[in-house]
Amino acid sequence: MAGLDFHAFAHADPTPILLVRTDGLILAANPAACQALPGVRRDGGGQLADVVNDPPETVGHYLARCSTTREGLLGAFTLKAPDGPFRRLRCDGAVAEPASEGRPAVIILRCRDIQAAHEKFVTLTQKIAEQHAEIHLRATIQERLEAALTEKEILLREVHHRVKNNLQVVAGLFTMAVAREPDERMRRKLVEAGNRVEAMVSVQRLLYQADSVAALNAANLLAELCKSIHQSYSLANIGLVLDVPPTTISLEAATPLGLVVNELLSNAFKHAFPDGQAGTVRVRLTPSPDGRLELLVSDDGRGMAASPRGMGLTLVEGLAMQLDGDLETGGNPGTWVRLIFKDTGRSAATKTRRSE
Repeated sequence: MAGLDFHAFAHADPTPILLVRTDGLILAANPAACQALPGVRRDGGGQLADVVNDPPETVGHYLARCSTTREGLLGAFTLKAPDGPFRRLRCDGAVAEPASEGRPAVIILRCRDIQAAHEKFVTLTQKIAEQHAEIHLRATIQERLEAALTEKEILLREVHHRVKNNLQVVAGLFTMAVAREPDERMRRKLVEAGNRVEAMVSVQRLLYQADSVAALNAANLLAELCKSIHQSYSLANIGLVLDVPPTTISLEAATPLGLVVNELLSNAFKHAFPDGQAGTVRVRLTPSPDGRLELLVSDDGRGMAASPRGMGLTLVEGLAMQLDGDLETGGNPGTWVRLIFKDTGRSAATKTRRSE
């Protein structure tokens, strides 16, 4: 019965397993033991001393100790090897059937080739070392890439900072020219040109302050820009309402969008409310899930029919083409201009900010 039980659980085990009596008689062996231990048969037969090169008293003492425990007792045997070097086996022995009525106890031995185990350990150690070296190499490359990216962002911020400073110098020159120009018509032209430069200054300033040099917050840009334009005209009778949710906008679209808002606001402040008439100008930017943005600048003034068409609206049409957007105008009463465009760099910029 013990032999049947043994074959049932040990047949598919890849570890060499022997069923041995304490007097050294081999009762059974699984296929792995038959392959690893020359001379051992599946149905047993023969003595453990025929396989093991250790002194019989050493083997007998170990088997006797194994007969007292079911937990497993570690030991080691040296195999006879007439055709090669001696091999050491690490064994784990435990009692399978205790001794009874003069019958020796039966021991179950699990055997492992120490050299093979050592070679596997060495191979595993080498693989771990190789993986560690690869991880270290990847970490080093990652650090270098991050350092290069940081350096690139610092350089880009410095470029934006220098551009902003240069544009501010130009804007200052326009301010000085306005102060010295006696002709009212020419002063208005200089103010308009200065506002266009200030629009670009706002973009560069916000880019320098932003978390990402690839994009900025459109709400901050339009709030700063609209406030600056409103103050430059000093029109207390005209209110300004801004409706722009926090929206990411790419660098490619920020400058032309800022210039469009500058032109439309300037045009409304100059022409929509003559003779000190009171009114309100509204600026709204609405994002859509498909990546499009809708800019709407409207006023409740005298209407477009009474407003002359000048260089400002021509510039807006050119900027709309640059944004590959659709421009619509209407009104009466009042005036509204709608620009719908798709910010192609907005999705990429948003992904970059999320990954950070």
